[in-house]
Amino acid sequence: MNKKQRQYLFGRLSNNLDIVYSCFSGLLGYDLIGNILNYQNMENPEPLIIAEGILMIHCGVRSLRFGSLHRFLSSIINYEIKTNKSKYPLEHSKKVIIDDSDGLEILLNRTARKEDSEWGTLLNAYDDKGRAVIYKISDPKVLKNFKIPGKKLNGKTWMCFNKAKANELGYNGCHHYHPINEWDNFEINNFDRLSVPNWINLLTFNLPEGPEIIGYNKKFVYIPKNKTKKELFLASPKEIMEYLS
Repeated sequence: MNKKQRQYLFGRLSNNLDIVYSCFSGLLGYDLIGNILNYQNMENPEPLIIAEGILMIHCGVRSLRFGSLHRFLSSIINYEIKTNKSKYPLEHSKKVIIDDSDGLEILLNRTARKEDSEWGTLLNAYDDKGRAVIYKISDPKVLKNFKIPGKKLNGKTWMCFNKAKANELGYNGCHHYHPINEWDNFEINNFDRLSVPNWINLLTFNLPEGPEIIGYNKKFVYIPKNKTKKELFLASPKEIMEYLS
């Protein structure tokens, strides 16, 4: 097993341990609280130690509840998608065709710049007998129209915009770029899958071989058929492992 395959398997393992991740998020909150309280040099730190312990438990419980709620809601949505294929054709696509050559080139060229923060754009696609055809990739500046008041559009590890509004205005997919250049990007994490039902999405990132692009929806991952990267096929974990061999 090579390094690429090991990183991909690690990504799959991490993604499946969402409960552990929720706990870890709670512990991050606990660490922040500890820095704020900073009781090491106090004469009587006991009350603050107790308060810190209570806050740690509170953060952990909230994180666990969020993780459980997310899995519960996801299971409901996934059941709806599974039992209503005609309503959600892009969730059942056998392949993805990127029919906007200029848009694809823009995404790959900008990805190659290796920017430090995430960025992205919106897509338009339609179903063609089981194929998701992406016929328009918008200019990344379009996301400014969907900024959530009081929140930044992007950061080093996230991108946040009003997907519901974008869906209402006719978009049915999005692209985003990952600054982290690891092979475990082929395992789409649960946060990135939080898109509108019946959206087809793209992810780009850099590898030693150059910029890579893959597709995904709420359940599946699509990887390039060849070096043109215009056609992506639905890949099982085994096929992804073979692609990385």
